[in-house]
Amino acid sequence: MKNKLEYLDHIDFLRAVAVALVILFHLDITLFKGGFLGVDVFFVISGFLITRNLNYEFKNTGKVDFRKFYIRRIRRLIPTLLLTLFLTFILSFLFFPPSLFTGFIKSMFFSSIALSNFHFLSETSYFDVSSNLKPLLHTWSLGIEEQFYLLFPISLFLIMKLFSKKWSKFSLITTLTLLSILLNIIVSQGHISEAFISYFISEDNVAESISSIQFFLLPFRVFEFLLGAILIYLPKNKTINKS
Repeated sequence: MKNKLEYLDHIDFLRAVAVALVILFHLDITLFKGGFLGVDVFFVISGFLITRNLNYEFKNTGKVDFRKFYIRRIRRLIPTLLLTLFLTFILSFLFFPPSLFTGFIKSMFFSSIALSNFHFLSETSYFDVSSNLKPLLHTWSLGIEEQFYLLFPISLFLIMKLFSKKWSKFSLITTLTLLSILLNIIVSQGHISEAFISYFISEDNVAESISSIQFFLLPFRVFEFLLGAILIYLPKNKTINKS
């Protein structure tokens, strides 16, 4: 493989801004009530970086080493997750009554298998007061990201394998992005089966249920990852030097 990809310093700046937005939201500062824009930024960054790395590898080797990819993901995510689970377990054991501690253990299990977004969707709204007593609630976004890591690399590999032209890849990923946005629009208008809703959440308020499903599930978030992926295949204007 050729020289390694150039490190992008400005990505770290965007990550810092995203983290700050989420922290300020949790501090209950009115000006930052939309703080979960920070999570959206993270999803876009993830889509961009994963696509950039896999595209570079495929371009230079003609293949993708999935084993290396997933080992890198595990090394980056799992140690921090395990430390978080351990520390929150100790604190919850010391300070939570049995009823809350039982709920924490359940959330810890789902967080460890990348399904915490499904678990918290099945419970009360993310914005309930009771969310303050769910120390692992923030792992819903990690669950979505891990599910994306599981599905997207294989999908992108097939796209790169089947479509050699950069424009073709850009067009296909853009189409998928628009379909994901369209899905959100259709569902937000109430065009969704109540049986489907009840499979994930028991909530009498249909509008609230739809909002929660769109918030917690990957199919309604995938366009954010794909927005980052589009940037890799975005056609660039070529300047012609005239001498």
